[in-house]
Amino acid sequence: MVVNLKYFLKQFALMVVLTISLSSCNLFPRCADCFSPPNGLALMVLDEHTNENLIRKGIYDPDSIRFYYIENQKQKDLEFDVYNNDSIGRIYSNEIGFISSGSIKTFYLRLNFETIDTIYMDTEIISEDCCTWHALRELKINGEQPDFSSEDYSWIIYKSYY
Repeated sequence: MVVNLKYFLKQFALMVVLTISLSSCNLFPRCADCFSPPNGLALMVLDEHTNENLIRKGIYDPDSIRFYYIENQKQKDLEFDVYNNDSIGRIYSNEIGFISSGSIKTFYLRLNFETIDTIYMDTEIISEDCCTWHALRELKINGEQPDFSSEDYSWIIYKSYY
């Protein structure tokens, strides 16, 4: 009977040590999952000499503007809006951030039947500390880093109109 008591005490001591050790570990972190969607892309088309907004001025008709990408050798339209009123003339797409976090990085903006701009956008999905967000890794318009207007929160495409 004494041998069984020693065995029981060893097992009990082992269980106590394991319980204390495991309770101090955070094997299953408890945190609220969070997700931040990618930022949309806001574009303004300005005259390179006068800085006039060419959408607001009526040079580019919002009804003729097309935003698209190519997937499996087919053109697919990108969802976007053109905001054209007295104070702003801007093209905005929320969808481009989601698509650019995948394998498609090149997009095309057709302002009219003669003018097509190439937009390269690379967005990376980052997951860390129970949160997932999208980071803009690179943005190029016609192969160059565009200017950003912090006043209008828009990237600028310059065109020579005059």
